[in-house]
Amino acid sequence: MMVFENKTVLILSQQDWGTMFLSKHHYAVELGKMGNHVYYIEGPNSDMSLSKGEVRIFSTEHPNVYFVKHRLSFPLFVKFKLPGLYNFLITRHVKKLIGKLPHKIDAVISFDISNTLPLPAFGNCAKILIAADDSKDKVAVEAAHGASAVLSIAKEYLVKYEGCGIPLYNLGHGVASYFINDKIDETVNGQLQIGMSGNFLRRDLDRETMLRIFIENPEIIFNLWGSYEYVTSNLSSDNDADTLRFIDTVKKCGNVRLHGQVLPRVLAEELKKMDGFLICYDIDKDQSGGTNYHKVLEYLATGKVIVSNNITTYDTADRLIEMPAERNNLKLPALFKEVAANINKYNAVSQQQKRITYAKDHSYVSNLQKIAFYL
Repeated sequence: MMVFENKTVLILSQQDWGTMFLSKHHYAVELGKMGNHVYYIEGPNSDMSLSKGEVRIFSTEHPNVYFVKHRLSFPLFVKFKLPGLYNFLITRHVKKLIGKLPHKIDAVISFDISNTLPLPAFGNCAKILIAADDSKDKVAVEAAHGASAVLSIAKEYLVKYEGCGIPLYNLGHGVASYFINDKIDETVNGQLQIGMSGNFLRRDLDRETMLRIFIENPEIIFNLWGSYEYVTSNLSSDNDADTLRFIDTVKKCGNVRLHGQVLPRVLAEELKKMDGFLICYDIDKDQSGGTNYHKVLEYLATGKVIVSNNITTYDTADRLIEMPAERNNLKLPALFKEVAANINKYNAVSQQQKRITYAKDHSYVSNLQKIAFYL
């Protein structure tokens, strides 16, 4: 078991460093706070801002945390056309990248289920794969090669790794401590305030149901934090005509406030002002398959009620989330109306305490102790 103290840890991700944070960004920050040197390795640069083979290291506002941009000296299509050659070339590239770092690597935590940066290329240090997303592509299993274990945010994701011969563990998502609400308050805003956060350019949102809920509840204000403009997003986004049309329609809803991207600590404070939250994905299109979402713990940490599409991780008798039993959203608008009409019941102190306690039990610090066990 590794102890995360004065270690050099690489985090591999296909999501860039930026204003919007996912779990991988939060883990980097928490590791840095523990006194480790953390290098967040983005996917290979494709916007030509770097020269071929170039590696650049950037500081962040977080102590001991850096992000690394790099560009391959060969075209990425080699990965798909000539995998043997790709493994040879990417190993050389990774060796060059590692050579630019000022510290010897102790551990690699990879979120890269695309296997663009294969774990064996990083040498003999401790390595682990965290499957924070699901993928039907066989490279997701190949990404586990060289790992001491595969951890995941949902039990369903682990099935494909059962033949790898290494430990598998359902870690779940984590939450940063500053999202935790230590001041439970039953007071309701004069005009009900509902929060949503995330990437609103994703096509797996149930756009039709979202718009229906907005339109059918004109007396409620819906606050949306996150990407709604393609050029400002540091996350994977869509920019097709349907997406642009959806965003334009949302902008025209008089009861919707688009706040854009904000820093995580700002988001944490804004979420605490909400009366409740809405999650609305189309499970058939959802990249997570309705299994688990990073934002759930951030919402639970406030103590306030969540109305959501069906999420298998929370489909228990605990009723941490209000959601339809069906794996579709046909009943979601009616459920939202029922919860909004009885908000005081759903936000009773006992209910809020239950949600906050669950969030505290799933902090990033707690999860890092579990991750360390497998390194």
